[in-house]
Amino acid sequence: MREKTMGSKKQIKSNANVGQKRVFHEKLSPFLQQKFKFLLAEYGSLHENYLGILRQYKMLPEENIQTPEINRRHYDADISICETGGVKGVERLYRRTVVIELTMSCVAHCRYCLRQKYDLYTLTEQDIEMVARYCGSKQLKDEVNEVLITGGDPFLVPKSLAYLVESLMQYASNIKIIRVATRLPQQDPSRVSDAVLDVFRNKPGIRFEIATQTNHAVEFFSEVRDCFSRIREVVPTIYSQNVMRQCVLWVFRHIIFFMQCRCKDCAIFALV
Repeated sequence: MREKTMGSKKQIKSNANVGQKRVFHEKLSPFLQQKFKFLLAEYGSLHENYLGILRQYKMLPEENIQTPEINRRHYDADISICETGGVKGVERLYRRTVVIELTMSCVAHCRYCLRQKYDLYTLTEQDIEMVARYCGSKQLKDEVNEVLITGGDPFLVPKSLAYLVESLMQYASNIKIIRVATRLPQQDPSRVSDAVLDVFRNKPGIRFEIATQTNHAVEFFSEVRDCFSRIREVVPTIYSQNVMRQCVLWVFRHIIFFMQCRCKDCAIFALV
């Protein structure tokens, strides 16, 4: 099977049994549960501020509608590292970037998640070293210069995240940019601990970026803004890739709003 991004043959190993039906259950962090109750009491069940959260986390009947694009999603980008006997958690979506899925754990389930049918796992230290060596291997070192660490939410496993960053610095000197994708600041900001932020400190030669996702202005609660301010002290570049889920004009209007004010306060720039 040919990996189109690379133009060369790769052994493909799916992260999920696509043919099997797996229920992606509702899951909310205690923080989000509290905010749901607050927004419902403050605005009511039909207000856009409440719906802006509801549509991201609550199961809706529309999810049962089968569409052609929902079945495979990113699965075809998943590759096996033949030299090391294979390891989960590596995708090649872009020519100069390797995507590393460090863990599949999250504190909340986003209903539009691209990886909702993936198996649950967290890479072991042995897995992490294999991935790092692969990123610095002969076939990649002249072509790949950045990684995107995603999941799941890497901020939930700071020790594993730190080990991955250190392993990349040791085994893959060609990696100069490390992007880490997280929604923990919006979903449970108190869990963005000093152990998480220490991952990004004192790493000369590496440019870190934080990729996040804020789909409605109401998500910028005071706790969330404070959390992003703390992250910004160690990682100045934070960007948001936003999902247009239902009511596109409604979402777009609020994306413009938080780009102009609340996003500016947290120094986040938005990619729609």
